[in-house]
Amino acid sequence: MAKPIGPPQCKKCRAYLDMDGKCPRCGAPTKYRPEFPQMMIDYFSIKPWYWRDEIRTSKKGEPYTVRVKDMNDIPFFNTYCMKIDISQKQMLEWVKDPKKGEFSKAYKICKDLQKNFLIQIGARGLSNPAMTIFTAKNITDMRDTRLVGEDKDNKFTSLADALKEMKD
Repeated sequence: MAKPIGPPQCKKCRAYLDMDGKCPRCGAPTKYRPEFPQMMIDYFSIKPWYWRDEIRTSKKGEPYTVRVKDMNDIPFFNTYCMKIDISQKQMLEWVKDPKKGEFSKAYKICKDLQKNFLIQIGARGLSNPAMTIFTAKNITDMRDTRLVGEDKDNKFTSLADALKEMKD
C-alpha cells in the first residue's frame, strides 16, 4: 500500500493536522477524570488552623513549650489546578461545561469553603487583617459596605472595623 500524499489527517474527522500533530476540530483529549470534583472538595476542606508546639525562653533563660494556633495555607484554585496539572482556564471551561455538572457543583462548594476559611482566619486574628480583607474582596462575593441613612445603631461601617473589634 502506498503512503498517502499530502499533509497528515485526523483519523476521526479527516481534518488536516496542525504543525504539532493535533486536530483543530477534535483537539487534544481532555485531562478530566470523574474523581476531580471530590478531590477538589477534599483539597478545600482543610481546617483554617492547626496547633503546633513552640519553644520559647523564659526571662531566666530556661526553655519551655507553648501550644500555638497557626494558620494553614489558604486553598486557592490555581494551586489545585497545579496539583492536577491543568490551567485555571481549563478548570473554568469544565465549570461551564454542562456535561461536567458534578465539577460545577464541586466548584461552587469550594468557593463557599474558601470564603468560610477566610472568615475563620480573619475572625480569629490568625492573619494580617488587611491581607484577609483584600483577599476576601477579590476571591469571594464579600464587599465593603457603607451605612447610609437611619441605621445608626450599628457601630461598624466596614469589614475592617468588625474584624478589629472582634480581635480586641
